[in-house]
Amino acid sequence: MSQVEYFTTERRNWWERLFAPFKRQSDESDFQLPPDSLFARPWSVDTSTVAEVPEKVKAQIREEAVLDAFNRLESSLRLLLYATTPDKEPPSAERCHQILNVWRYELEHHINLQPDTYCGAIQRYDSDSETAYTIDGRCEAGDLLRIRVPCWRMYDRVVIRGEAEVVDAADVPADQIPAAPPVVEPLRAEGE
Repeated sequence: MSQVEYFTTERRNWWERLFAPFKRQSDESDFQLPPDSLFARPWSVDTSTVAEVPEKVKAQIREEAVLDAFNRLESSLRLLLYATTPDKEPPSAERCHQILNVWRYELEHHINLQPDTYCGAIQRYDSDSETAYTIDGRCEAGDLLRIRVPCWRMYDRVVIRGEAEVVDAADVPADQIPAAPPVVEPLRAEGE
């Protein structure tokens, strides 16, 4: 008998001896192992990994994240509630603007939610525009878009899509037109 055969035989016998009482008990009586028992599952089946999180736990994590975000925004929420209470609205447009600036600051710095640009901005259309904006009208690469509602990004990922419309270059003042992207020409050999 080789050492490998001896080792595997000894190991198998050891495992058989370890599981024998459980196997005999379950065969001879109506004793059943609890479903979460380590011995209830066959050993050949792949075990679940740490990454497999139950849906209930995922939902709880999402709920806690939303609650955490709202807790960070508590003072801003109170300010907004006070400002929108009937007969207690801000006395001037300047005060209303200050409240909106507080909200923008809170969203950007505490939640990392940032607007892509501002309303009325002019941008050139590219392939990324489709994922960030709902665009009214047909457009091609390089066409001008006026942003009606900016999209909001969190960690460079679009979480709220914006709205944009195609505009004619003649309708836009020259100082607002963004520079065209540089045209990259393929490299040519010296003899061409």
